[in-house]
Amino acid sequence: MFAGKVEDSEIAKYYSSADVFVLPCRFIPPNDVEGFGIVFLEASLYGKPVIAGNTGGATEAVQHNITGLLINPKNNLELEQAILKLYNNPNLANTFGIYGRVRVLENYNSTLSNKLLDLFTANK
Repeated sequence: MFAGKVEDSEIAKYYSSADVFVLPCRFIPPNDVEGFGIVFLEASLYGKPVIAGNTGGATEAVQHNITGLLINPKNNLELEQAILKLYNNPNLANTFGIYGRVRVLENYNSTLSNKLLDLFTANK
């Protein structure tokens, strides 16, 4: 299911029910690029594997082949292959999700982690 725009009050429900978080963000000239990519950290906090475009802040938020996959967002075949890789390898997807959650909790200051946890557990 592709949810499209989701209201803030519904985000936790979507993260919880997702199998994978996919946002193939890309650079749009002259200077439109994903800043840091907190949505990738939010998905990771829920233990979800992430597929992201290999541009901008997504490359800082997602560790390729550790917490998710970074793909060329202009290559539809690469996106398809990444989705199928996680779909066909649930253990790999689960491992990415676990590593992503641990990374958020261990490597981002406790204020950010606590705010994210508070925000998303309050909406469950």
